[in-house]
Amino acid sequence: MLTNLVLILLSITALSLNHTEDKDANKYVFYGTFLIINIVLLFGVRNLISYIIIALLSILCIFAFIKISFKNNKLSQQKSRIKKD
Repeated sequence: MLTNLVLILLSITALSLNHTEDKDANKYVFYGTFLIINIVLLFGVRNLISYIIIALLSILCIFAFIKISFKNNKLSQQKSRIKKD
């Protein structure tokens, strides 16, 4: 329970900090889905629908994280430099 509260606070903080930075939509999706997953887990709803929702949100969260990682990857920056030349 304490872990979920800490993760919820971190997600809210990350969302607010992203608002002042570059406003990347993928970061909003990542932290937003992470926040929703932690809220669902905090309330302890244990039924099939909540498990399906958590699974779908986890997939979305992982997909957004991968997109953020590729965007920030120096290899992708080097590929874009090569395409410009």
